[in-house]
Amino acid sequence: MAHANARTTLYARKLIVARVLAGHRPGEVAKQLGISRQTVYTWLRRWRTEGEAGLVDRSSRPHRMPRQTSPEMTASTRLAVVPRCAAGGGGCPRTDRRGSRMNARP
Repeated sequence: MAHANARTTLYARKLIVARVLAGHRPGEVAKQLGISRQTVYTWLRRWRTEGEAGLVDRSSRPHRMPRQTSPEMTASTRLAVVPRCAAGGGGCPRTDRRGSRMNARP
């Protein structure tokens, strides 16, 4: 299944390849399907190098994240975060947008 922002599905990608192999120009195919020429060339390149497996959805997750927060730092941050009201032992007083207490006694 294609992700939410994908312009093509597996069926459309197979259709792109089939139409170009049938002799249609990539620009014509792009116009017919409402996608860019670059997208047509991308799917053709993947099909030529990987076959039909190249037309399947891929993860958009990065292969590596060199600046990712270390697991030790993440764990220590989770331990340090304590809800304000839980530290006092009582329930949290309700406040409005300005920080004034709601339902305060006069």
